[in-house]
Amino acid sequence: MNDCIAIFGAVKEEIAGIKQAMNISDRVRLDKTDAWPGKWKEQNIVLVRSGVGKQRAEDSVLQVIDCFQPTALISTGYAGAVQPELGVGDLVIADSILEEGGEEGRKFSPDPNWLNRARGILFSEGTKIVVGGLLTVNNVIHEPAAKRELGKKFS
Repeated sequence: MNDCIAIFGAVKEEIAGIKQAMNISDRVRLDKTDAWPGKWKEQNIVLVRSGVGKQRAEDSVLQVIDCFQPTALISTGYAGAVQPELGVGDLVIADSILEEGGEEGRKFSPDPNWLNRARGILFSEGTKIVVGGLLTVNNVIHEPAAKRELGKKFS
């Protein structure tokens, strides 16, 4: 697929809205990854359900790059806030990504052009938008106390 953007979500709930809004042309199974090439508005996209965890994300990205050669990769999804001022429905645009349990100081930064594009999107009134750091972990954190501890530890 020429000139496409790959959009990744770990689970079906994270990609359901985009999947419903797009015009899907096919379903492609790549090992444990599901991909749906098609169009969203006038943009060629490949919507990807990668599965949960760092290894599944890494595997799916490599497979999608190999199969579709996208011009850009976007990771989307929902997360459990570790900061008490964030609530359900708030939008976080990550200007940095810190890997918990990774090498000391392992921090990633998104492409500045894409970050500026995300900052410039107009959202509906009432949407709380926060630009800040994102913490990634290798498992789902269910307990509120564990989330609070991560929030204190990583700010």
